[in-house]
Formats: sequence, C-alpha cells, structure tokens
Amino acid sequence: MTNEVENKIRPPIIAVIGVSKSGKTTIIEHLIRNLAKKNLRIGTIKHVHNPRHSLDLKGKDSWRHSQAGAKIVVCTSPKEIALFKKRENSRENIDEILQLFENEPVDLLLIEGFQSQVIQRSDIQKIVIVGDKGEFDALDKRLFPVLAFVGPTLLKKETPINLDAPYLSFLEDRNKLVELIKNLL
Repeated sequence: MTNEVENKIRPPIIAVIGVSKSGKTTIIEHLIRNLAKKNLRIGTIKHVHNPRHSLDLKGKDSWRHSQAGAKIVVCTSPKEIALFKKRENSRENIDEILQLFENEPVDLLLIEGFQSQVIQRSDIQKIVIVGDKGEFDALDKRLFPVLAFVGPTLLKKETPINLDAPYLSFLEDRNKLVELIKNLL
C-alpha cells in the first residue's frame, strides 16, 4: 500500500509580498480575473494581521457553535463551503493552511501576506511589490525565487541592473505578469 502523503498533490504557489497598502490585493485581483479568463482555477490565501479580527460573524449560528465549544465548524450552502477552525495558539503556520489545498482542483495558489514565512521558501515563487528605490534597497537578500518585481512606472529607471527577475510596471506591464505566470504553469 502506498503512503497517503506521497499521493497528495499541491498546485504551484506564488506569494505576493510587499509593505502594507502597496497594492498586493489589487495585483492579486488582476491576476485572478485574467487567469480565470484563461480557464485556470485559482485558489487564494489571505493573511489577516489583526489578532482580534474574527472571520466568523458574531451572533450567526456558526459563531454560536464555536462559542459553545466546537473546535471546527463547517458551514455549507449549495454553492459554498466555509471552515472555521479554532487555533490552540496564536502562531500561524503556512504549511497547515497549504494542507487545505492538497488534492483540491486548483491550477495555481496565490498567497497574500505571510512574508516572514514564505521569504526563503524555494517551493514558493514570489511577486515582490516595491513602491520606491528605498524598498528595493531594503529587500531581504535571501528572497528567492522571485518571479517578478512590480511597482510604479517611474521606478523602472531606478531599478538595480542586477535583478534576477524582471521589473514590471503595474500600469504598463500587468498583462506581462499574467503571461509570466501562465508560462510558469
């Protein structure tokens, strides 16, 4: 009998990372919209930094289930499934979340956030959002692999020459970003 873990398949993963309010969500929306038009099935993970933020709605039946002591609550409707899992501690682990996507029918998984956990992972490609030359200079030198750097058009002239990945203007080159990803798949 084969090991069940060996049979699990995970889709390619790309993390979109950058400082707060840098445009990560806008980039991900563009990628989802345009890759879905190419009949690709996209999964996403969004990291919420606020420890007091609850994804469940206070007063709803699912919230009441967890308040009564349920550790996992699954809500289903004809078109959606939502899973609420109470954590024993506040440490978030990207691998625990990635396991939810094993054997799911998605062609690509996009991550927004979790920068400190994905920065050195060679199994996760990165799209790095940079807003100015200072952000380039402050980049972690251990950041790899990078699929592309994305930022304002004006910064194109100031980008370091020795980049290991292309610098793309969000306004002018965002369709090139879609094509880069399509070619990766």
